[in-house]
Amino acid sequence: MAKKNDEFRHEKLELETYAYNTGELHNQFNSIISNLKRKIKRGVYDPIKAPQLWMYWLDEAARRYCREFGCQVRIMFPLHVRQELATDIARDEYSKIKSGEYNHIEPSLRGSRSCGRIRRLFGMC
Repeated sequence: MAKKNDEFRHEKLELETYAYNTGELHNQFNSIISNLKRKIKRGVYDPIKAPQLWMYWLDEAARRYCREFGCQVRIMFPLHVRQELATDIARDEYSKIKSGEYNHIEPSLRGSRSCGRIRRLFGMC
């Protein structure tokens, strides 16, 4: 018998705790925060699309978790559980960004190849 959403609360908590506490996922987390900060600053942040960024992070966390503890991702963390968690994280992290909690993480600038000589000269990138 399939579990209902409420019955997956332990799995959601397990995945969230694992993702936030795994050092190998820290760079990806910082990249997502940086990306979202840049989008907010430019005024193109889309709360509907933001959970997809977090899904990449959670999918990687779920794969690592199952590799480490010997389980199958689709059974331990079904898609609807990861999507629901990604939506929750997107909402929580957006409020943290807006409150200034991640001011120490600077929005990454595009590489010098995407910024021409003239734009650099005038400080546009």
